[in-house]
Amino acid sequence: VLHDRRRRRSDDADRPRPRARNAARTGDHDLALERYCDHMDGLPPERSAAAHADDLAEMAAVYAGIQAYDDSIEHYGRSLTLRREIGDEESIEKVLYDMALVQERKKDLAPAIDGLREALRLYKLRRLDAETASALHALARVLDEFGDDTASRECYEEALDRRKDAASGGTNSLPLASTRHSFACLLLRTGDVDRAFGLLEEALSARRAKLGEGSLVTSETLFKIGEVHEIRKNFEKAAGCYVRVAEVRKGLLDDDHLDVAGCQESLGAVLTQVGDCEQSVECLSEALRIKRQRLGDDSLEAAKTLHLLGCAYTKEGDHEKAIDALMKALRIQKLERGDNAVECAHSIRSIGDVQASMGKYFEAINCYRKALQIYKLDGEDRMHVGEALEAMAGAHFELGELNDALSSYRDCLEIFESRLGEDDQRVGDVLFCIGSIQRQRRQYSEAMKQYKLCLEIRKGRGSEDESVAEALYEVGQVLEGQRDYEQSVDVYSEVIRILKLRLGERHVRVAETLNKMGTVHAERGEYEQALKSFQEALSIYKDGLESDSVEVGHTLHHIRGVHDASSQHDESLKCFSEALRIFRLRLGSDDLSVALALNNIGINHARRKEYAKAIGLCTEALRIRRLNQGADHMDVADALYNIENILDEWGKDDQALRFYNDAKTMYCSNVGNDDVEVANCLQNIGLIYVRKNEHDQAIASYIEALRIHRARKSSGSMSVSNILHDLGKLYEGKEDFDKALSCFTECLRIRKEELGDDHEEVASACEGIGSVLMSKNKNAQSMSFFRTALRIYNEKFGNGHIRYTDALASIAKLLANNKEYDTALSHFQTCLLNYKKELGSDSAKVAEILSYVGDIHSKRIDYEEAMKNYSGALKIRTNLFGRDGEQVAATMLEIGNLLEDWGDNDEAIECYQEVLRILRFRLGQRHVQVAETLNTIGTVHAEREEYDQALESFQEALSIYGDDLGSDSVEVGHTLHHIGGVHDASSQHDESLKCFSEALRIFRLHLGSDDLSVALALNNVGINHARRKEHAKAIQFCTEALRIRRLKLGMEHMDVADALYNIGNILDEWGKDGQALKFYGESMSLYRSKLGDDDVEVANCLQYIGSIYVRKNEHDQAITSYAESLRIYRLKHGDDSQDVAGILFKLGRIYGKRAEYEKALSCFSECLRIRKAELGEDDLDSIAARRFVEAIQRKTRRC
Repeated sequence: VLHDRRRRRSDDADRPRPRARNAARTGDHDLALERYCDHMDGLPPERSAAAHADDLAEMAAVYAGIQAYDDSIEHYGRSLTLRREIGDEESIEKVLYDMALVQERKKDLAPAIDGLREALRLYKLRRLDAETASALHALARVLDEFGDDTASRECYEEALDRRKDAASGGTNSLPLASTRHSFACLLLRTGDVDRAFGLLEEALSARRAKLGEGSLVTSETLFKIGEVHEIRKNFEKAAGCYVRVAEVRKGLLDDDHLDVAGCQESLGAVLTQVGDCEQSVECLSEALRIKRQRLGDDSLEAAKTLHLLGCAYTKEGDHEKAIDALMKALRIQKLERGDNAVECAHSIRSIGDVQASMGKYFEAINCYRKALQIYKLDGEDRMHVGEALEAMAGAHFELGELNDALSSYRDCLEIFESRLGEDDQRVGDVLFCIGSIQRQRRQYSEAMKQYKLCLEIRKGRGSEDESVAEALYEVGQVLEGQRDYEQSVDVYSEVIRILKLRLGERHVRVAETLNKMGTVHAERGEYEQALKSFQEALSIYKDGLESDSVEVGHTLHHIRGVHDASSQHDESLKCFSEALRIFRLRLGSDDLSVALALNNIGINHARRKEYAKAIGLCTEALRIRRLNQGADHMDVADALYNIENILDEWGKDDQALRFYNDAKTMYCSNVGNDDVEVANCLQNIGLIYVRKNEHDQAIASYIEALRIHRARKSSGSMSVSNILHDLGKLYEGKEDFDKALSCFTECLRIRKEELGDDHEEVASACEGIGSVLMSKNKNAQSMSFFRTALRIYNEKFGNGHIRYTDALASIAKLLANNKEYDTALSHFQTCLLNYKKELGSDSAKVAEILSYVGDIHSKRIDYEEAMKNYSGALKIRTNLFGRDGEQVAATMLEIGNLLEDWGDNDEAIECYQEVLRILRFRLGQRHVQVAETLNTIGTVHAEREEYDQALESFQEALSIYGDDLGSDSVEVGHTLHHIGGVHDASSQHDESLKCFSEALRIFRLHLGSDDLSVALALNNVGINHARRKEHAKAIQFCTEALRIRRLKLGMEHMDVADALYNIGNILDEWGKDGQALKFYGESMSLYRSKLGDDDVEVANCLQYIGSIYVRKNEHDQAITSYAESLRIYRLKHGDDSQDVAGILFKLGRIYGKRAEYEKALSCFSECLRIRKAELGEDDLDSIAARRFVEAIQRKTRRC
């Protein structure tokens, strides 16, 4: 009886279980859960663990059905524990599999992966192939969601293989189709579009065969195929797929189902791409309505659709609605996902697109930058970064910010190539844009590389595709920029052929290319062919558009260019004026085409020398370009360059200089520092600085222009030779003869290569080299070059021509330098005759020759004849330039120098004061030439020991140099050096050292450590230290000065001898007798080789050498040195000079020490006689000599 009761109780408890299962199968999970709970409550305690485990698993499935995932996982876990306790290994893998699926739905992916891997292991052990394939499929799906693409792909591959095997060669297995579909989704996401498309087609075929066209499952695969077409930009095919999916979903689901909304959304997106914006807006609006109804107004799904709707409105041109939709999307995205969500970046970028389409490029760039910041924070999909960079680059390009545009395009290209492959069309489009920027920047080689790569990609669509013609058109423009006009014409001809084939014979794009080809013919001077192309283009435009169309205006503008080049300026002006009328009519007064026409009309007037009218028109053109393109655009730079050319030709140097500098700055920012346009500006700037006598600025401009030409591999061009010639002249004027010689030599090489050996420009370069060599005292070489120039000029022009006479004058100057005064004077007389004949007796050239003749007579100490010629030059220059002319001041300076040499310092200072007056009057009180003259006056005062007046002049010069050239200028350094000399002469050695040290710093700063001015300052600093008995420092400074002089002047120059002599003096004073003797000996050898054995400098060395021998008690050598020194002094200064007295005194002392009293007395007596006569009896030196005379007389009397 008890057993029956228990059985009945068990049967009663089992009754709810089937009903629970039925409820679960019908999807009524709440009812199923209630009945399962009843079932579990009624179970007897002795119910088997296996049955209890089954119950728990079934309840877990019900909990999963009502999305109570935690309860589901708990029940699966209890079921799994029971099965493991009773050793029910065969059921464990099924529980693991089901629990993992719940964990997947809960997004608890890590335990789901572990569970599926354990289930997979058990299925494989039991060789359950179908279950293994299912586990592999599920694991692949979870790994995909987990982000482990590689592991996911491996699982899909294995699942695919197992399901293919299970299908036994059949292709319509639904599990196999499911795996193909899911695997394709992974491949699509990772960029393997082609394989994904193949798998989807196979899956679609199977599902259609098994489930039919109208199945939701089939439509799911068809939807994915639509996405593939969308990725491949086959938008029409994508739209066809989405339309069929929409039909299925609307037929099987509610009209307001979210899947219907998703399909409508995708359809709207592709319709936007094909340009059917009206239908796109309708589809997207329907999708938005459903999502708002189902999910709420502020759902992320609604935001997604609002975003797409904004894009559709943008393409439709309804910017207000576009901004409204995108801002609504952005508000939701920020609310739901935060400010840095990637969805926010999408909307911000799309707002940027709207701003760009409205021409608000600055606002667009700000949006793109904000989007990029978010994308980079997200870091998941670099394609988004690439697309934002592409959009931002386009905005920069429109603003003319070419550097920023190029940088963004290059970053974009790197991303597209890595994500899409190097042959993708989007890569080709970016290459095209990069090429366009480099073409605008005139970086033609780089542009050509980009266009060629672009063409390789675009030809994948077919060699006669319109996009190929577009790229070829750009290639033609590059070839045009490279002046390869022949190939350019061939390319434009191919573009015309493709366009006529694709678009028709009379299409406006054909006319556009005809205009380009006409431009090339015009550049080649083929004016008939150019006019033919322009006329055909004009006919097409008039037929296809209107006779007053803008295109007609542009073509007329081209036609005028042909007339202009043919010097038909009246016809040219007519075409310009008609084009201007059309542009103003159609485009308004501030359009860029109006600016172009105004500019060319201005140039036309400039050719007629109507400069004021030309400047007015070109200035108006400049205003329009700045208004439209911004202040830094290339076309603005071109406009500035045109204006400055007109001002330059007009003689308005300061205004021209300002415009040239503005143009140069813009060219640098737009096309880089190494473009030929920058070089052209710099060359013109240099010419103006030369005219303004601002030579440092001229040199800087020429050097930079030269660097650019060389960087562009145009080192053999005549433009380079001209710059080198001008640089050579400037360096020669600055006495930087090595650089000048280098410039003239390279100039000569280029001109010989380009023009031949006997061209007059070759002669000009020879003159430059000859002049520099003359300055470097290389007279024989100099004469060779001058004679070559003279020969060429004689052959070209004859011996009476000005250029011949200029060369002959240079030869005469060289002869004068060689002290061949008679021949020089003869040549100068010939020059005078030629100049008087060709230019008149009162010409500037005649005055110049008279001045040179005066120099010769001055050197020959024929001061009266020198004054006669200087006076003649002064008279001519006064007549030509007035008494206040700068040339008059130059002649007065020469007369002042003559008077100073003549010993008439008072009159010399008066001349210098007159020079000073003229320069102050002509150049202003604070001009650097005023400072130079003040230095000259100061030097005269210093020589006269008028130190206060000298210091006053030097201080005023210092003030002027400091204000005009800067406190660290070389001129300041030289003036400080003069001031240091005055302090030194006044025994103010501290002040002297300060001045010399500051001068040294300045010289090193500006001239380098090895300049001769540095050596001079080092020498004087060294001598100053020697006066302080700081002999080691003194030797250090003077030795460095010696090194520099040897480096710059050679081992045997007089200044090297002076440096050796100074070092000998310091060592002598320091008591370093052996070293002092060495340096005195070296300096004496140099003096003898340069000045002869009887020069005073040799005597000075001998005197000091004798003094050292006295200290060393080597009296015989001392007597020999003193005796030779005495001979030279007597020869040069006479028997009664103080130098003779000094040597006699020293000889007397040696003879006295040797007890050779007769000789000693003779020396002292003669010394006393000289000193008494010159210095008086009471002078200390006279007293010293008298004491020695008396002492020796006493000795001789005692003896």
